[in-house]
Order: sequence, then C-alpha cells, then structure tokens
Amino acid sequence: MAVGRIDSKFRPGLDLPVRADDYRMLTGLIAWDRLDDRDLPTSGVALALRGERALRSLGASVEYWRLLADGRAALGLSHGFVVEGSALLGLSGRDVPIYDWYRLGGPVFRPGRPREEVWGRQVVALAVAPACDWRGFRVSLRAGAGKVFDDRRDLSLRGLRGGIGLGLARRTPFAPVALEAGVDEEGHAAFYLSVGRW
Repeated sequence: MAVGRIDSKFRPGLDLPVRADDYRMLTGLIAWDRLDDRDLPTSGVALALRGERALRSLGASVEYWRLLADGRAALGLSHGFVVEGSALLGLSGRDVPIYDWYRLGGPVFRPGRPREEVWGRQVVALAVAPACDWRGFRVSLRAGAGKVFDDRRDLSLRGLRGGIGLGLARRTPFAPVALEAGVDEEGHAAFYLSVGRW
C-alpha cells in the first residue's frame, strides 16, 4: 500500500489542475525475469504486470484503478548481434488524476520525442532494436511506436506514432551509460543521455 499526499501547483505552459489529493493506493506486482542482464541483455525475457487501486474507503481523494503490463526480450545472434524488443500496455478506469496518467516518449517507444512527453489514461507501445556488441560498446538501431488514448474502447495498434533512433551504450564501473539520437515521423529530433537504467 502506498500512502501520501499529492499537491499539484500551477506551472506556466502546463494545463494542469491545481489540487491537493490524499493518496491511498493498493498496489501489486507479478514479475517474471529471465533476462541475462538487466541493462544490456543478450538473451531472455522479462514480463511484469502491475496493478493499482485507489479507494475512497481507505481515505483516497479520488477512486480509480490502473493496470500496466510491460515486457522486454533479447535474442542473441551470432558474432555479437542482438535483437531487443519491448512492449507496453497500460489500462485505467474511473477518474484517474492527471498526475497518474501514463507517460510516453523517447528514446525507446517514441524516438525523436522528449522523455515522457505524451500523457494519457491508456497507452500502447512497441519497440525493436537490432544491435551489435563491439569492443565493449553496444551500437543499436531502434524503431519504436506508441500512442496514448483517453478511453479503453479506442485502444488500437492503428495510428501509432513512431520514430527511429541510433544509440551507443557502454557499461562503466558506476553504471551503464547510453547516448542516443532519434527522429520521429514528423522530423522532430531529440538527443538522450542516460546514466543507469534507461
């Protein structure tokens, strides 16, 4: 169970409601992880299913639920070549406050767009990244597509917004470091520097 208080304040340029909510959330997680490496995998599969339920009977200001399924897979091919794949599906119901909407962006699912740029009550996204491990570096070409939806009935793989990216990652003594660049289907470009998990 997660307990707290969330204060949303006015920010110029953001159309967010000003509010204060008591946060009482029942949470659950089921995970299965067979990736050989969390950050730079060469084989295996990882799946996770997270559920959340806010209840007024527990003192929450707003009553709603969220269910998020995500998966990653890696397949090692010969001569250091690897293909990675990722998928994301997020559902929600009732009066989900904007601070708990799903967020979608680059570099994985929307290359070329800022991280967590698009927000919505439902989300679906897919990505694939053929890569090559060379002299301690992982060089990858990434293609990703995703979209957020307001209503569960609108969920579809049609109309996903996508992009492509090129990345360079390396494990360091402190944490893995990645530098990526992406361009989306509208020509927007973005650069990403990640330290630790990305």
